[in-house]
Amino acid sequence: MIKHTIITWNVRRGMGVPEKRRDIYNYLSLFKASAILIQEHFIRPHLWQLIKDKYEGKLFINQHCLTLIPADSPLIDAELLRTHSALDGRLLVTSFRLRGDIKILEINNVYAPVDPKQQAKFFDKLLFHKTQKSHLRLLGGDLNDCPRPEVDRRNQSRRGHHWPILIGKLDSAYMDCIRYKHPITPSFTRPNPNRKRPNSFSRLDYFLLQRTHQKRLDQASTIYDYPKELSDHQPVLIVLALSDDPDATLPQLSLPTTSNQLHRINTTTFKTVEFQRMMEGWLEGASGEEPVGELEVILKACRDRGGEMARRLHRERTERMEYLVGRVQDLEAIPEWGEAETAEWTRTSEELKRAVEERACLLRIRAHVPKIASEERLSRPVHAKLAARNSDSKITALRLSNGEITHDIDVALDHTQAHFQRLYHIEPCDPDRIDRLRDEFLAPIRAARTCDDPRSDPLFLRRLSESQIDLLQQPITEDEVVAAIGTTHPGRSPGPSGVPYELYQTAPKVWAKVLTKAYNAMIEQGSLSPKQGQGLVRLIFKRHKKNADRAELSSYRPITLRECDYKIFTKVYVARLNQILPDLLPSQQHGFVKDHRLADAALHLRLLIEEVGARRTEFPAAALLSLDQLSAYDLVEHDWIFAIFDALGAPATFLCVLRMLYSGDSTSARYIINGFLTAPVRLTCGLGQGDPASSSVWDIVFQPFLDALHRRNIALNLSIPALHPYPQSRAITSLAFADDVVVAVAGLGSLNLLDDLALDWRHATNGRLNTDKTVVLPIGRRWDPGQRPLVVKAAGESLEWIGLPFDPSGDTELAYANLIEHLEATLEGVQHRWLTHHTRAFYVNRYAIPKILHFLAADIPPPEVVKKLDDMLVDFVRGGKGRTSYGRDIVFTAKLKGGLGVIRMQDVVDAVAARIWDVLLGGSGAIWQGLARAALQRAQGRQTIDAVHIPDYLRLQGYPKVADLYRRKLYAGGGFHLWTPPADVLGDNSEYNRRGLPQRLAIAAWYRFTVDRHKNTPLAVAMAAGRLNPVARFAMEQRLPDPVLPQQASQYKLLNMARPYTIRRIRRVLNAKAFTNTLGLKGPPQPDDLRSFWKAVNSKALTAREREVWFKLILRFTPTRKLQHQQNHDTSPACLVCEAPVDDTNHYFFDCVDSGNVWIAARSVLCDALGLDTIDNTHYTAVQRMFGLPKLKASLRDQEGAGRMIEIITGLVLEMISSGRWGMQKWGTRMEGVGRRRIILEERLKLRAGGAWGRRGQ
Repeated sequence: MIKHTIITWNVRRGMGVPEKRRDIYNYLSLFKASAILIQEHFIRPHLWQLIKDKYEGKLFINQHCLTLIPADSPLIDAELLRTHSALDGRLLVTSFRLRGDIKILEINNVYAPVDPKQQAKFFDKLLFHKTQKSHLRLLGGDLNDCPRPEVDRRNQSRRGHHWPILIGKLDSAYMDCIRYKHPITPSFTRPNPNRKRPNSFSRLDYFLLQRTHQKRLDQASTIYDYPKELSDHQPVLIVLALSDDPDATLPQLSLPTTSNQLHRINTTTFKTVEFQRMMEGWLEGASGEEPVGELEVILKACRDRGGEMARRLHRERTERMEYLVGRVQDLEAIPEWGEAETAEWTRTSEELKRAVEERACLLRIRAHVPKIASEERLSRPVHAKLAARNSDSKITALRLSNGEITHDIDVALDHTQAHFQRLYHIEPCDPDRIDRLRDEFLAPIRAARTCDDPRSDPLFLRRLSESQIDLLQQPITEDEVVAAIGTTHPGRSPGPSGVPYELYQTAPKVWAKVLTKAYNAMIEQGSLSPKQGQGLVRLIFKRHKKNADRAELSSYRPITLRECDYKIFTKVYVARLNQILPDLLPSQQHGFVKDHRLADAALHLRLLIEEVGARRTEFPAAALLSLDQLSAYDLVEHDWIFAIFDALGAPATFLCVLRMLYSGDSTSARYIINGFLTAPVRLTCGLGQGDPASSSVWDIVFQPFLDALHRRNIALNLSIPALHPYPQSRAITSLAFADDVVVAVAGLGSLNLLDDLALDWRHATNGRLNTDKTVVLPIGRRWDPGQRPLVVKAAGESLEWIGLPFDPSGDTELAYANLIEHLEATLEGVQHRWLTHHTRAFYVNRYAIPKILHFLAADIPPPEVVKKLDDMLVDFVRGGKGRTSYGRDIVFTAKLKGGLGVIRMQDVVDAVAARIWDVLLGGSGAIWQGLARAALQRAQGRQTIDAVHIPDYLRLQGYPKVADLYRRKLYAGGGFHLWTPPADVLGDNSEYNRRGLPQRLAIAAWYRFTVDRHKNTPLAVAMAAGRLNPVARFAMEQRLPDPVLPQQASQYKLLNMARPYTIRRIRRVLNAKAFTNTLGLKGPPQPDDLRSFWKAVNSKALTAREREVWFKLILRFTPTRKLQHQQNHDTSPACLVCEAPVDDTNHYFFDCVDSGNVWIAARSVLCDALGLDTIDNTHYTAVQRMFGLPKLKASLRDQEGAGRMIEIITGLVLEMISSGRWGMQKWGTRMEGVGRRRIILEERLKLRAGGAWGRRGQ
């Protein structure tokens, strides 16, 4: 086997200069290449012979291309078949005869023109004849184009795209070598500089190889470390593995890939009228006599007919796309258009645009990329996500048990099946010992009281109440099935049949009737259907796992793909369990339990570390342990699942459902290896990852382990001192998020007890605690683990749990730096997508802020961090740092008040701080309230909570500010500062006090409004009468009052809501009253009531592009020539159309002759659309222009749909004017005639209005 390294590089006018030519040769000699392809702007013919004579090796040259064969190349002695130049020296073909299985190696050195028109002619002239199997053809060089501009170019100005012409000229299917080996990375080869700094990137240099020879490609890479002075292009390198044995078989460098056994029906098929009619007939024809069999028949019909229809529709869409592209090109080739041609071009281009957008939308769903705007086309993040999905599930080789690497697919499938069957194997053990250990774990549960009994212990698992038992044994109802279908998400992978959730989402109520009957019949029979018992398992590479090896099956996460009707069935019971778990489970479990907030868990853990650290004399060797479960979901024994639910008192019906779901005899899975399926693996244990019921069931089956941490005295026994009126209580010293556990222990002695518990847990449940991966965070003195393989955190290091760092020193500076970096990465992830100001704001609220809310809800960041976060959001929404087109208040103002509606981070922090005070003053309960009061008492000495019931503000002086409880500074420069409201609010006017004045005013207002409220709360009255246990759950239906001083207590604006204070609820009410009116600083006077106008601007009738143009018009930052001239982007402020001296916003949209004619044409189109003869009030003031024909809407307010029609046409006209003038201003394009634009406007309005065209007013 001979490996040939081939490299291509576009150099910068260097081959004609001896010194640069020598540097180029020296650099390229480092690669030991077999062939080198060089592209040059122009090589003078009189230098050709000189360049040949100076090179040691073979050299082939023309005006733009050089092909070098170094002296030490394996090709130096190969027979040269031919070499010729073509297409004005932009193509250089060199062919060699080889001795191995590849008889002919043809290397095409290509340098395509830069100009788009010349490029199209160049590609059109290419001609490649079909080759034999032993003929390998390679195309390499600078093609000055790319397969997908939205993926392979970044920040690139508008360029021609002719790649389809090139692909159409090739003799067979070719692959992009770089994308084949590196599907995710951008691999840009040409940074485009602007003022000596790259401001855009393109991928222009390629190697294209025939797909029939793709297995011979060993390596492919873009070289980023290269001498910048020699070229502004990056070299591209590939390595081909060719055999020198004529009888050698094709080298097997990786496991093969196929998709023949996996089918997914295109979801658009289910939305067609044809399919829905067939589906309604099948569903209505179900008699209900044998509901399970009828359901299988219906699903089989949907799968078969849906698959046939999907293939047919795909062919039709492809043919239609080809026709539309060709027709648009034909129309654009006509020199002069009439009305018919203009109307046809508009309809065709709009249909083509919609088709492209629909395809991009489907790809975004498959890639799980958030949708921002419907008109957004395919972008690089979508491509990268799709490529990452393929890359993470592709396996190139597997390491067998004996350490050998295999590329044989049959061996790999057998190895995978055996590996996972061993994983699901239950270790043999003494049955009597298993029964004894299970009784030991379950005896406290059997003896526990029901969870509705006030005498039950809420710190341990309790039994089911009668109402909960009734809920679990009720037959499934249609409403439950409809609700379960409503919780499904589009784009999720289906099971073996390929039928996705979208089938059921088309008609949930109709499907619910059939599914309900089938589900209840299955429960009566006690078994799933054969299809539902089978599943596929996709292996996803753990790319973030340390030392992950792609050849090891342990480095892959198995995701079970079950049939969607099975998952809907389990979702019904998940919904029921979700109603039960909050009362059934103790507060320590926060994984997938309703009302158990991660923010509460984080606050509790911080206070727990602080409490234990403050009591070091009592707990000198205390530490925090992070426990790791080995393959937690996969190893749970099914008999343990049935045993624990039986101990909880679950009804027989629900136990039957569990046996249906977790039966090793009827459930199996086949693992996917590059599209090939293994033999079935019997699921004798475990909960499938990807199964909706797994998380809820796991919380229950794992709880006895958490209870045992306390019952066996492994967890620290920490008591919270009494603080009147609260008695002494016991603190929760272990927390869990599903299988991720942290527990506080008293010392090293707890590890021996933990080892015993791990052994007993393994024998009883088949679960395995990986004690070798236990992480220790010392809170007291340093730990000496001895011979134990423990990970002990050093001083200054923090423990990671639920994505948050926990440090005994309280120093979270690094954590806040990570928070800022996380937000930066989230915002950077969409920088390459098409975004407007409104879509940026939507992305921030919907996707960016929720990723950091759990961090903000778990701590009180310093003011500088909050300000930094707000600044980052403002910069992103406004388009980058330094962009000041409008004020930052507009970013945070509600949409109906003229802003963009972004959530302010300061408001979130205020809401969290207010909730902390609410808990401390007895307004609501939280698991950390006892620890918080202990911290308060420790900081201020003996205090009583009675003070909150007395309207004496002086008695509240002992309460520290919220931030001090967590070792934070409320404002920069402020230490621990006690003050008495309201006397100390103003301070001494020092710099120290001025910085903290707003916060002090807010807290003072809080005191004023909370004291009177809390002294008569139901909680206070009940405690005073001695009728209430403060530790028990307490439900209150209260609403906090509206603020009297909104400027001094801004956090109150967030709290006009019922409890509990969830982040989701906070998001709904933030900024509701934050601002009154926000328009541009230089805008004209506005009427008082803007609500209807802003509603129109944010209407769904407008596209994102139209909304952007309107928004810029209102806030006066439309890129007029005047504005461009002020920003030094243009040479003159004059209008390019009518040569007016100043092209400001009013002139841009209204006063220019061309713009005025467009508005006149628009009014005539609107008359036709509304069925009117004429429109009065055609004279518009500046305010009326901004509002978009307000008089028109007023005069037609009684006409149905007139308002929406006016919004659409206003958006169309503003966008048409803006696009036309910007094209002339930026690209120098010619302004189209008003008559043509009127026809385009009319056709677009017809398409947008649908059947409403011309019917209004009749």
